[in-house]
Amino acid sequence: MLVYIDRKRTSPSTPRKEYVYRMNRGIEDAVKCGMPEAYVENVMRGYIPADDEDEDSKEGGKMAEFAKDQAAKFRDESGVLE
Repeated sequence: MLVYIDRKRTSPSTPRKEYVYRMNRGIEDAVKCGMPEAYVENVMRGYIPADDEDEDSKEGGKMAEFAKDQAAKFRDESGVLE
């Protein structure tokens, strides 16, 4: 389960590509576990776009590897965690 709460940054913004990649992996898992696809399309896609069809977004692509490496070396860039 992926949960992200940030009460300081509440203004609409464009998510980073690596975040979109990781969220889309979580969305895929959630749909496999029974989350309705209509919820994904009607609610989540307003904030998290579907993956691009380019090679970078595919497993083993540049973005996939970047996102995995970044997650493995997690550091709080937001200032939320102290």
